[in-house]
Amino acid sequence: MSTAVLTGKLELNSVADSALKAATGFWFVVAVIGQWALLYYIVAFYGPSTFTGNFRAWTKNTPLAGILK
Repeated sequence: MSTAVLTGKLELNSVADSALKAATGFWFVVAVIGQWALLYYIVAFYGPSTFTGNFRAWTKNTPLAGILK
């Protein structure tokens, strides 16, 4: 009787772990990009009026006010 040994076998656990790590990394990158985009939007709109002291201009941003309600 002889014993057969499989070498180079691909285990499902390693494939699942790799897929989970890749999905986690992708999700993290997308979340960070979204946070930076929101920060850019807020600074681009509110920054100039804040530095000039024109706080009344903040009421002109109705799309962001609708999102934050």
